[in-house]
Amino acid sequence: MGDSKQLETQQLEALIAQVEAYQGKLQENIVVLNNAANVCDQAMGSDAICQKYIAQLNEAIGELQKTVQTAADIAKALKADLAAANDVYGSI
Repeated sequence: MGDSKQLETQQLEALIAQVEAYQGKLQENIVVLNNAANVCDQAMGSDAICQKYIAQLNEAIGELQKTVQTAADIAKALKADLAAANDVYGSI
């Protein structure tokens, strides 16, 4: 495999790793927000103001979950690109 081809596949691998790391951080943040909502609910669950903030936390969690799925889709597409690049470069 030529140097430029090897560099391209290495860059794709690095990008995939970064997207997967980002996905992991998003999942960690979902856990933190879930914990915050649970603590708030246990401490002051019947309070209307607290319920408002719990609802906002749950909305944020939902948006983060959508972003996690987007990152997973991007990583999957990049892996397909990497496999295609390896097939092409492997046959040259």
